[in-house]
Amino acid sequence: MERTSNKFSINLERTSNWFHKNQSGADIKLVLHHLERTSNWFSINLERTLNWFSINLERKSNWFSINLERTSNWFYISLERTSNWFSINLERTSNWFYINLERT
Repeated sequence: MERTSNKFSINLERTSNWFHKNQSGADIKLVLHHLERTSNWFSINLERTLNWFSINLERKSNWFSINLERTSNWFYISLERTSNWFSINLERTSNWFYINLERT
């Protein structure tokens, strides 16, 4: 835990066997949780390396984005809002489909 003036960050890293084993039976080697806040923005990140996905929540001033990415099954989910518009995206490259909802 680190805090300086109006900035703080929390980092948790675990390299032992965490969560469950993947399909090949190999242990999960790295799980990283990161929370960072600076002035009026913050980001939360959860990353797992062997199952290849990351979750990110980021907010800066008056916009935010939420992202879920997984590279083994090749899909990406995004919710993003900037000022007075937002978009929701689901993309999967293996089955070749893309869904987008956008409001401006």
